[in-house]
Amino acid sequence: MILKKKTVKKKKNFLIFNKFLYIYFFSSILIVLIFIIFLFTSTLVKKNVSKFLDHFSKAGRFEYIYILDIGLKAIKSNFYKIKKINLDIDFEKILIIENHRAKSIKNGSLGNSEKIPVVNGEASIDGQTYKVKIRLKGERKIHFNQKENSSLYQP
Repeated sequence: MILKKKTVKKKKNFLIFNKFLYIYFFSSILIVLIFIIFLFTSTLVKKNVSKFLDHFSKAGRFEYIYILDIGLKAIKSNFYKIKKINLDIDFEKILIIENHRAKSIKNGSLGNSEKIPVVNGEASIDGQTYKVKIRLKGERKIHFNQKENSSLYQP
C-alpha cells in the first residue's frame, strides 16, 4: 500500500505540472498573437508594407505570373509586320514642343498635364492621312530628356 500512495502522489504532481505547462503554452501563444496584431496594425508597418508593394509592382515583379504569355508573345513578335507611321508637324509647332521640353528638363518634370502645349499635325499610315493632336508625355526624365526618345501622346 505504501507504493500506491507514492505513485498517486507522483501522478498528482505530474498532472499539476502538466496543467501549468498547458496554461504557460497557451498564454505565451496568446501574448505573441496580441503582439503580432499590434505590430502589423501599426502605421509604421502599414507604411513600409505599402512602400514595398508599390516598389514591387513598379518593378514589374507581378508580371512573373504571366511569364509564359510574355514569352509566347515575344516569340510571335518576331513575325509581326510593323507599320510605319509618319508624323508631319509644322516646324513652328515642333519648336513649341521643344521649348516646353527644354523647360521640363530644367524643372525635372513636365508639370501639370493640362498646361502641356498640344500641337496639331498629320499622321500617315499605309497611305491614309489623319489629323492628330500631339503633346509630350511621361513623368520621368527618360520620357523627354532626349529629343529622339521623347514620348508623345495624342490627347
